[in-house]
Formats: sequence, C-alpha cells, structure tokens
Amino acid sequence: MVGVQFGELPFLKHDYKVLSFIYSPDGESFAVGLADGTIIMYATSNWEKTWTSKCDGNEVVGFAYSPAGDQIASGSSDYTVRLWDVTTGQCRQTFIDCTCKKEKMYEPSKDCVAFSPQGDSVASGRRDYTIQLHGAKTGDSGRVLDGHTSQICKVSYSPKGDTIASSSWDIARIWDVSTGMCRYTLSGHLGLVKSIAYSPQGDLLASASSDQTVRIWDIESGKCHHILAEHSNDVEIILFSPKGNQLASGSQDETLRLWDVDAGTCIRKISCRTAVHALAFSPRGDLVASNGHDKTVQLWDANTGECRHTFIGHIKDVQRILYSPKGDHIASMSDDGIARLWDVGSGTSRIVSNSHSKAVSRLTYSPKRHQFASCSKDGTIRLWDAGTGASIHTLTGHDDDVVISFAYSPQGDQIFSCSEDNTVRLWDTESGICRHIFTGHNGWVSDVNFSPQGCQVASINEDRTVGLWNAETGASQLILTGHRARVMNAVYSPKGDQIASASEDHTVRLWNVITGTYNQNFITGTCQRTLSGHHNTVLGIAYSPNGSLIATGSRDRTVRLWIVETGECKHTLDHDALVEKVVFSPQGNILASVDVNPTVRLWDVETGNYCHALAKHGDSDSIAFSPSSNFILSTHGEVRLWDAATGEYLWPSSNVTSIFAGDWKPSTAVWIASDTDSFATGGRDRSVRVWDVIKEGGQCRVRMRWRSTGHLNVEDACVQDVEGLSHLNKRLLEQRGALRIPETDNKVATMGSVVSKFMSSLTRKGQDPSVSSDLLSGGGSLGQQAEQRRDSQQTKDRRFSMQ
Repeated sequence: MVGVQFGELPFLKHDYKVLSFIYSPDGESFAVGLADGTIIMYATSNWEKTWTSKCDGNEVVGFAYSPAGDQIASGSSDYTVRLWDVTTGQCRQTFIDCTCKKEKMYEPSKDCVAFSPQGDSVASGRRDYTIQLHGAKTGDSGRVLDGHTSQICKVSYSPKGDTIASSSWDIARIWDVSTGMCRYTLSGHLGLVKSIAYSPQGDLLASASSDQTVRIWDIESGKCHHILAEHSNDVEIILFSPKGNQLASGSQDETLRLWDVDAGTCIRKISCRTAVHALAFSPRGDLVASNGHDKTVQLWDANTGECRHTFIGHIKDVQRILYSPKGDHIASMSDDGIARLWDVGSGTSRIVSNSHSKAVSRLTYSPKRHQFASCSKDGTIRLWDAGTGASIHTLTGHDDDVVISFAYSPQGDQIFSCSEDNTVRLWDTESGICRHIFTGHNGWVSDVNFSPQGCQVASINEDRTVGLWNAETGASQLILTGHRARVMNAVYSPKGDQIASASEDHTVRLWNVITGTYNQNFITGTCQRTLSGHHNTVLGIAYSPNGSLIATGSRDRTVRLWIVETGECKHTLDHDALVEKVVFSPQGNILASVDVNPTVRLWDVETGNYCHALAKHGDSDSIAFSPSSNFILSTHGEVRLWDAATGEYLWPSSNVTSIFAGDWKPSTAVWIASDTDSFATGGRDRSVRVWDVIKEGGQCRVRMRWRSTGHLNVEDACVQDVEGLSHLNKRLLEQRGALRIPETDNKVATMGSVVSKFMSSLTRKGQDPSVSSDLLSGGGSLGQQAEQRRDSQQTKDRRFSMQ
C-alpha cells in the first residue's frame, strides 16, 4: 500500500499562496486573493474563472463585498485599499494610506476592510492606528476615526451602518459614523482583543481576548452585560448565530463553546482536539464549522454537539473558513496556499468538473440503450455512458437559459431540445454538434416529442398550436391549429400517423400528421376527431401501447379512457382532485393516474375497476412503469420506488432515507430500457446516478451502480492491518465506506485484496499498475461514492455490497 494514491481531492489550485477569500452576498461568486497580488473571481455555478486582476505585486490580505454585490474592496500589504468592479474586474478606486504618524510597522489585518450595509462607504484600518472612511462610489476620503494607540485588528460596521466597532491591543471602540466621534471605549480586557462581532440585531457587541475571556457589551450604553470566563487559554474567534441567540467562541484550549447570549451561560462545550482559530455558522444556525491545527475542518451539530463531518484534504493548518450563503458548501483556506470547497451534505470535497452546475431537472434514456441524457437549469444537456458513467458530450448553446424539455430520436442519433430562450435545437448525439436552430416561436416551446420513426418532431407552442418539423432538414412541415386555448400536452400514436393534443379548452384533438391543408402561407394538419366530455383543462394524455386507446386526465377530477377508432368514451374514472398524469403499463393492461391530492391510483384498463393506490405518496412530477412492469418510479422533489402489483412502497426504505439528506436527495428519474430493472436519478446536488433493482429471496434491494461526480468507493473493504497506509489515506478510506474492523460476513474484503484485484485488472488490460493516482480515484474500477454517511451510531452498523 506504500505509495498508493486514491485520487487527489479537488481544490482551487494557484501558483501562489491563497491569503484571503470571500463569497458574494448571493453566493454566485467567490473571490480569492493571492500572495503575488492577484485577485481571481470564480463563478460558483461551475467554478470557472470570470476575471483575474493584479495589485502591483503586493499581497492581497483582506476582502469585503458591497451589500449589492457589485463591488469588492481589497486590502493589500502596500497599505492601499482598492475597489473593484465585480462584473469586469476593473479597479474603480485606489485609496492610498500615505500617513506615517507612527514608526511602528505591522502586517495589515485581513479583517481591517469593511463595507457599510448601505454600500456607500468603506472603512479601512490604517498603519497609523486610525480608521479611514471612503466614499464607495466617488472614492473621496471621508472622516478619520482617531483614538487607538496600537495596531487595529478588526473593523466592523453595525447592521444598521450607524456605528463602527474596532479592536486593538486591550480595548474595543464604538464609533458614531455620522460624527466620527468615539461613543464608547470598551475597556476591561487584560490582553489583546483578537475578535469582535456585532449581533445580527446590532444591539450587542461581543469581544474575545487573549485574557481567556469573552465579553458581551450593550451598544447603547457601552456597559458590559456578561463576562464569559470558562476558556482556559486565548480566545481566538467569536461569532453570533444567525438568530443572535447564541454565541460561538473558539480557543487555544482546543474547545469550541456555545453560549446563551441572554443568560451568559455556556450551553455546550465541544472538544476539538486542536486550537480553534476560525468559525462559521450555517445560514440556518443549526451547524457550525471550525478549523484547527490538525489540517482539517470539522462540522458540528449546534444542537447536540455531535461531529457531523471531518473534512480531510489540506496538508497544512487551516486558517479561515466560510459558509456559502446557500449553506450547501464550505470554503476553507490553509497555510498550504490552497482554497478547498467541501460539500456539506456528503461530507466530502466537492467535485465540479464532471457534473451540471445547477440542479438536474430531467433525464431521458436513449433507445440505443447505452446512453442517456440529463438537462439542467444551467442551460446545458449532458450525455452519459449508461454503463460506465463517463460524460460523453455537453450540449451548450441555449444562452444559459433553462432547458425545459428534450427528447431522443427513436434511433438515438439525435436530440431535440427546447428552452426558455424561445428556440428549439436539434443535436447530433455522436458529435455533440447542434445541427439546426428553430427560431421564430412566439414564446416558450414547452415540450418536444419525436415521432416513432424519428423523421418528425412535434413542438408544443405557447400560441395554442403544435408545430411539426422535419427532423433531418429542420424544415417546418405542419402547424396544427384549432385549439381555442393553450395546448398542455401532445403525444404521437405508436404508429406515428396520429398526434393527440390536450388543451385548456377542455378538449382533446386527434390529428392526421401525414396529410395537411394549405392555409394562409402554412400547411395545417387535418383534425380527424375532437374528444369532448371533460369539463375543465385536460392535462395528461397517453396512448395505449397498441394505439387503440387514449387515456386523459383533467382538472375536472376525472380520468377518461377513449376508443381511438370511434372517439367513444369507454370508462370514466373518478379522483378526488385534479389529475395531472396518466401512464399505461408496457403491457397496456394497467393505467396509473396521478392527482394533486396527492394520490396515485392504478386501474384495470379492460374493466375500469380500481386496483389500488400507492401509499405514502407525495405530489408527483412524473410516474413511470419499469420495462418489466414490476415496479413504478414516481418523482416530486424526491424519487420513490413502488411494487406495481401491490402498491407497496419499496425504496428508499426508512433505514436508508438519511442518505438523501439535503442536496443529495434525487428529484427526477428515468427507467433504463434494458433486460434488468435499472434507473437513473438526478437532483439538486447536480449529479446523475444509476441504480439497479435486485430481487433476492423475495426481498427488493436497490444498489447504486455509478454516479457522475466521481468519488472513491471502497464499500465493505477493511483497512485493519493494512501495511504502509498513511493516516490521511486511512481516514479517506473510512469516509468512503471502508470498515476498521472486519465483520464475519463473507462479503467483506480486505483493502489489500481490493487493490490487488484492481492492479491485476490493469495488468490484464496492458496498463501500467504503477500509474495508479488517477485510476484509483472517483469513477475508476472501485466504483462510485458510497451513500452519504449516516450518523455516528448508524455508521458502525452500515452494510453495503461490493460493487
């Protein structure tokens, strides 16, 4: 095991040391300051660089965003403050500290630059122990706050912006912004005041000192409310919770303490095994992150004190941590000069190179059976190899607008997509090239469908029409007009000679798509029959597999089964709420209908009799039978698997529901057309996963085959007595599912056997086993990321199968 690498954790790597970083107020941007004076701005949607600027070779030691997010202030080791345009990266203003009243020089603090809440002024601590106010828009110098007699450690505006708090050696000061006068000098600490923090309401100020105490001050009176004196060493950092009812303090005594602000009492003491220099509350205040000299970041439950995750990856001490405004990830900065990004939900370093940058909204499987596609709110469509999980192509071109829908051609060689940019695009799946762009739509195109033969595409338009297009040339063929209100849905018959369209005008129209009539400069399809009977908008529509029946669901709380040949209504099936979706089983003998109550009901198509409902169901965006008709998938914010014959809820079962906590929860799914019951899921974590449904001994088990965000997976492998395994790699393997102590089950393998088999497979394939760094990383032969680690007690009993 000596020298074996398990894939480098992802990070933002630069040529020079990272000295500072900051999120924009909306969390969409992330700025990094380097030791060579470079500022790099990243877009957090994909972690691509948006611009790079230079501060004349001087270290960038501190940042502050304007509240509107349009400017960023940087403090540099050349004692200047610069204002940058966030969009262009251009320097708008430079404030030069040219006063040298004091001979004593010191390193400027990273916390000595602050924007006012209104964004109209910037405060910066200067080397002459004063605080300079600047006009953020004009660059004009404002008031100078003079009174400190030693190095200024921190400057902070109150939430209202009417006062400024500053700290230096043994005192803190509160300044009136309008007059520049010092309201109060907060004295009492017997050592360096290392940290100060306003409460969210702005009525309190907390200060932390090397005298091992924390003090809470009243802003109006300047009096000390509480002295918190339970730490046994320097208090390095303090932070109010988002609600302001708790205060967190980190100390050199290797503890994190949570305090009741009103009572001034310690609620919880958390042992961190190392000195705590940085803290970050989650936006909801239920979690708090801490750093330490052990090169890790730890995430704690603020209510129980339990350690949720330990983030391992830095090779030197972590100096600064930040929660993203959305609370989905944490950024950390270390003495190793690297900024790392951590996924809060999974407890692992975040992969951004192999997934969508926003939530996955839809999945569709290719008829070729080796590929499927996912679309996202990031405006892209990604094509995936269903067997290996490799990303084949990323289809870009929809002007960063949400891709509403897309469809494969029956041959799988083309994809049609529609977007909020009012265009329809035709893509080649082999090359990823856009063949045609169909423009001129009067509004959104809400859906697209290929004909069964793949020669024609139907688009549902906002202008009450359905457009038919030649899939090969992109030419418009027919426009189906006649509905008196918006078309909600349109589907091809199994033979492809007919289209059924459902509308807000309470009707369903059946169209002949082979012939048409010339009418006012375009060819309109012939309406063969109008199905009338619903008393409200028709939402769902589906042909039976043999094309003899049509099922419709309506806002009038009914499902109707129609005979295509005659237009006669065969059955009317009642619901208690409006019906959104109808789906036939592959054999055509069962119909599933979904209402917003929420209820999914299964019906016998021949008799119209009610079979059963899916218990514990939530609202459903989609519902689909497996190719074998044995199972049903439903989706709405989460994915659920059901037994089609009994209606029993199968997955995720109660004992594994926790693996979908937070952004890990899948929200869309599609069955993979294969000999086995397999399906793909996508969700808010921007990843795509493929799962296999396995029936063994009358029990149903769901196992993950692969996921798009490649992480190392060593499920059920044992790391006990492995020679040459470093402490860091051992912790990494344990995070990825390895066991410390082997169990008696014969499914458990030793880590050595796993690596041995992997190396042997490389040799058989003619590859060099010594080149193992990338091959043993995520997405390699050892499989994909294990399901999210459960709480500490459940983790000991967790059992998975070897992939």
